[in-house]
Amino acid sequence: MPTPAATVTDGEIQAALEPADVLGAGYDLASERDRYREAVDQVVAVKVEGRRLEQPQAPAPAVDLMAALEESVRKAHAARSGEPANLPGRKRAATRGKKGIAAARGRQRPSVSR
Repeated sequence: MPTPAATVTDGEIQAALEPADVLGAGYDLASERDRYREAVDQVVAVKVEGRRLEQPQAPAPAVDLMAALEESVRKAHAARSGEPANLPGRKRAATRGKKGIAAARGRQRPSVSR
């Protein structure tokens, strides 16, 4: 079932176009470059000439951000405490066994009936 045509007033059209006019004021589209189009044109030109495309360089290896953050934190901690900065890696918190943290704080662990 087709939907009925909506009537749009001149004021509504003007209100819809106004933000585009305001935001686009002074914008020169001709100053923009279409880099994708330039790259496609370059590939086509190389193929037409019968040459082979150069393979892109391999990307640089990814940086392990967590390792870098941990190292930074270790160095900052060592600088504040006066300890040497070449401390071993991250230490894990001691576990409290089956009783858990609640028992260590003097509370009982809720029982679960099975």
